[in-house]
Amino acid sequence: MKAGQIDNLNIGLIIVYAILTFHFPLEIFIFSFAILGPLHYLTEINWLDKKN
Repeated sequence: MKAGQIDNLNIGLIIVYAILTFHFPLEIFIFSFAILGPLHYLTEINWLDKKN
């Protein structure tokens, strides 16, 4: 994927999640806290290991 396509995908996902948070605020918070937080942490560890 080109950089412009990735940017458009990110913008689209932000808009989708903004709409979802108006309808399901607690569920989105729990999903973000329980799933996306640890996933981000694991990918950051791999990135730091590859950087060194």
